This record gives sequence, C-alpha cells and structure tokens, in this order.
Amino acid sequence: MFDFTQEVVLNDLSRVSVIDDSQTIAAPGTVTPTGSTTGGTLAAATYKYEVTALTAKGETTVSPEASVTTTGTTSSVGLAWAAVTGAIGYNVYRGTGAGLENVQYFTATNSFTDTGAAGTADVPPSTNTAFVVSDPQVPGGSKALYVKRLNKYINTNAGKVYRRLATSPVLEVGTITMPSSGVSGIYRLNVDVIMSGSYPIDYDRWAINKGKPFQVEVQLTSAPGSATAFATALVPGLKRGLLKYNGQNITDITVTDSGTGNIIITASNEYQRFSGNLLIELSDATGESWSTISTGTVTTHGKEGFGTAWFITKNLRVPTQEATRFYGEDQDERPVNGVMYNQYTFQYTAARNFTGQAAVGSPVSSRTTHVLYVPSTLAATFEGFVTSAFGAGSLLDAVTGISIN
Repeated sequence: MFDFTQEVVLNDLSRVSVIDDSQTIAAPGTVTPTGSTTGGTLAAATYKYEVTALTAKGETTVSPEASVTTTGTTSSVGLAWAAVTGAIGYNVYRGTGAGLENVQYFTATNSFTDTGAAGTADVPPSTNTAFVVSDPQVPGGSKALYVKRLNKYINTNAGKVYRRLATSPVLEVGTITMPSSGVSGIYRLNVDVIMSGSYPIDYDRWAINKGKPFQVEVQLTSAPGSATAFATALVPGLKRGLLKYNGQNITDITVTDSGTGNIIITASNEYQRFSGNLLIELSDATGESWSTISTGTVTTHGKEGFGTAWFITKNLRVPTQEATRFYGEDQDERPVNGVMYNQYTFQYTAARNFTGQAAVGSPVSSRTTHVLYVPSTLAATFEGFVTSAFGAGSLLDAVTGISIN
C-alpha cells in the first residue's frame, strides 16, 4: 500500500512512503516496574502494566504483563523497557487485575512514570496492526516510491467546476378519453412507440425507431352506455392483448382504467416515447376498415434520468470490457442501483513551455477535462472540498435542458 499522507515533494519529484501490510514491528519485551512511595497519587494496591509499540499506521500487541505493589497514598511507578526498532511511540496500559488493563497512556520514549494522573479509558489491541512504513523523509529509503511529475496540479490553473445534479427519470404517459357511448363491435388500440436516442449506435436522429406501430383488438358484445363503462369494458381485453407482444420493446407498457372514462397508457421505461398514433378505432362490418372514435394525447412527457446507475451503465460503457472478462470477477465497476450520482466536470488549463505556430511568440496552453460522478449523499462534503481548494465561485451549475428544434 502507498501512504500518500506522507508525501514529500522535491521540485518535480514526489517521494511517497510505502506501507508493508505483510510486515509488522515486534511488541515490546519485558517491562521493569519500580514502585515509589512518593511522586504521585496512586493508592496502595497491586498494579498490572502492559506496553505496546506504535508505528504511523498501527499498534502492536502487548508486552508480557508486569506487576508492582505500592504502599501509601502518594505512590508512583516507574516503567522501563528495551526500545523497539521502528516504533515512533508507545502506549502504556494499567489495570488492577491480571489481563484487566483498561487505562491507557502515551509516551514517545521507552520509559514512563505513572503518577496516577487520569489516562484514557481503553484496552490493549488483540492483533498487531503496526505495519512497517518506509519514511519518505529519509533520502534513499529502501521502500520509498519516487514519482516524476510532468506537470504540477496547481489550483490557480484550475478553471470552473461544472456541476450537474442527478435527476430521476419520468415515464411517458398518454391519455385516451372515451366517448360517452358506443356500439358493440371490434375496437382496436393503435399506438406508435419509438425509443429516445440514448443508444450509442445512432447519433443522427434524436429518436430511434426501436419499436413499431402496434395494435391490440378487443370485441365488445354489448354497447357501453357511458365513457366510464367504455373504458372499463376495453381495458381488460387490451391487457390480455398486450401479452402477445412478449419479448418486444412494448412488453411492459401499462394500460389502466382511470375510473373516470380515461384509458391511461404508460411507458415501460424512461426511453419509450409515444409518437404518431395514440387512438382507439372501431372496425366496420367487413373488418377491413377502421374509423377513429377517440384520439389520445401525451399528458406526461417522458424524461431520461441523469446520474442514475442505469444512466451510467448505459451511456458511459461501465462496466468496462476489462472488468467483464472471465478473470475480472473481482473487478466489478458497476454503479450501485438506487444511488443517484451528481456529475462534476473539472477543467484544468496549464501553460506549455513552447510557443504556437499561429504567430511569433503566441502562447500555447493545454486543457484537461476530468469528469467525476459522486453519490448525491456525499455531494455537500465533496463540494466543500472543491470550494475550499478553488474558491467559493468555482462551482457552477451546468447548462441543461437546451431545446433543439
């Protein structure tokens, strides 16, 4: 593991320490306690002590337990042990019973005097997490990682950060209002379905005709006497008819009866759109000619979600091919279903060390764009870091909802 919290920058070089999580330093050895009747506020009792060693990234297990008995009410106990190689400090634990140490003190050296001062309520660790950490401050450290910087990321070179908030999808809804009366006969629902252009295979049209016009026919043996009765009679048959389209894009289009004489047609996903025909037709006696008895309208226009797990997976080619190969089972990159992700676009511009060809002495700069998707639940924290680094006016909302006619 790399410990970037201890990074040292020297000109265009970064030296980063390395955490070796397979190697830990040793726990302290024998602790020698020396009791005194002065120098503290310890009451007369038998005290138990254990000591652990610390690195920048963890703590060892304890030393063998040491015991000392004091007398009087002003006692203190001096403790000493051999220094541990690689330790940056030690924790001393005190208790009044074997294995019951529950008060902790810190010391930077391999000795400590317990005067009875209040410590921290804590117990010794059961596992050694004192991983070995190389020190980037030491020239030529055996495990330090050296990184050559081609360009330093300087906050004054950062442009604006554009934020686009996550939005939930909206399903398209069409409403067909039935006439107040009808006749017995064969009725047909006629709907044209297309898919909005969120597919990467076609960039020439705003919508892609993934579906096709479809019809569902229902026979009524009696004449409905009201709009409500009309809708109530047709909807069950329309639902049954939709089952014929199993496996097609229109599979899950929902047909419902509003109870007020309206037939409600709802898209199955955020990309379906109703275009062209949305109507109820009646067949003549020959069954070869149809007349429109009611034309529907789109009452809720569909809208694709932004920053959803489906949006990221569908539009950003996530997961990547690398993570979907047979050996990539532990490399899952998919976003979390149900989580909304805000988009943040960083623009970074830096001057280059050479001039351009447009005119003598013209400067050349490079622009790099970074796009990050951050869970909306973490947005406030993330944006706090952004404004802290680049200034209060650096975060702008992206322009959305542009209409192209």
